[in-house]
Amino acid sequence: MILQMVTKMGNLMPSTEPKLRFFRPDIDQLLATGLTAVALFIAVTASAEEATGPPATKQVETHVHNYGDRNSACLRWSDQCRTCSRSSGGDPVCSNIGIACQPVAVQCLERRQEQ
Repeated sequence: MILQMVTKMGNLMPSTEPKLRFFRPDIDQLLATGLTAVALFIAVTASAEEATGPPATKQVETHVHNYGDRNSACLRWSDQCRTCSRSSGGDPVCSNIGIACQPVAVQCLERRQEQ
């Protein structure tokens, strides 16, 4: 008798299956839209990098390591963090930079005397 009552009443618990079927296409569409947006972003970024092309001809920046090559009359130079001088062979020899030193523009400290 109880079995007959249960079968007549059916399942009293509401089914979640129709809800899942209802929301499932929305989740798939959201995922597809997100992947499309990411792919579009990557494509736009790559094309923007290509559009800029190679960098224009750069001017060589003067720094403590190439200052001696650019200014051959200078025997000692500094950026207030490192000091460089010419060795007997003519190659530059530089000190190490300090931990918290902030370099400034390179200045010549000693010039070769003209004869």
